[in-house]
Amino acid sequence: MTAIAPGRRQLQGILSLCVGVFVFSLQDIVIKRVSGDYPVHEVMVIRSLAAMPFLLAIVHFEVGLRALRTSKVGLILARGSILILSYTLYYLGFPALPLAAAVSLWFIAPLVIAGLAGLLLRERIGVRRWIAIMVGFSGVLVILRPGSGVLDPAAILPVVAAIAYAFGQILARRLGETQRASVLAFYQNVMFFSGAALMALVFRDSELAGIDHPTIGFLARPWAVPTMIDLVMLLACGPIAACGVYFLTNAYRMGEANVVAPFEYTGMIWAATWGFAFWGEVPSVHTAVGVAILLGAGLYVMHSGRKDA
Repeated sequence: MTAIAPGRRQLQGILSLCVGVFVFSLQDIVIKRVSGDYPVHEVMVIRSLAAMPFLLAIVHFEVGLRALRTSKVGLILARGSILILSYTLYYLGFPALPLAAAVSLWFIAPLVIAGLAGLLLRERIGVRRWIAIMVGFSGVLVILRPGSGVLDPAAILPVVAAIAYAFGQILARRLGETQRASVLAFYQNVMFFSGAALMALVFRDSELAGIDHPTIGFLARPWAVPTMIDLVMLLACGPIAACGVYFLTNAYRMGEANVVAPFEYTGMIWAATWGFAFWGEVPSVHTAVGVAILLGAGLYVMHSGRKDA
């Protein structure tokens, strides 16, 4: 295989991330739309089954199905387990939070990725970049407003989800030395299906379904037969997820984690756009200020490069 110049790899990683973020924003629309009628595990089972043939096709054309027989399968499945925790918590915040607020809180992920890249991957993170990461965390506090009396407990979920997501993408960076993005994406989908099916068994006939909170309802309500429109939307999440997972995985496989991660912030553009277009949501002043702090910190982390010692 022909080697790709480091600069070109970084650019490919950045472009791949931007595409993946946009593609996944389309899935966010669907999941928020159906979150009041179906449980999260039903949504994820349908999505994962619909994604499977597309991911198999991507593996076949990129590297061949034999690549699924890999000695790294244990570590790959561990990454998939981390990411199903991440995405489940992220989705559970949707019914209780405006879309822009949920995505804004998710934006702690690029800063966590940058920090973990320094600690675990030995990518160079200087003092000023660490300060920027800490400043970014303050943006999350501005959005959450702890102690204000308006904090919905569900707002914690995207934050925890973002931390788990960061660990998953750090593993993608490490595994990317020997594994193709399509293989990682395929096994991630396998774990999504397995985890969602397990959740369906655990929460079947659960007493939690009687609790009057949108997040608990999304987690514990019984399965329901989707309407034709809802079924089409959920099945559409299959190819959306297949493409999104591939592009995001490829982004962290190709580029340095602390360089590509700040481009996760392009998701705010789509979250604000879709939230206003479909639900008439206008971000609050606190959300806007918090996002500005997060965005400023993330862009500084990106642009400061390796100047810090």
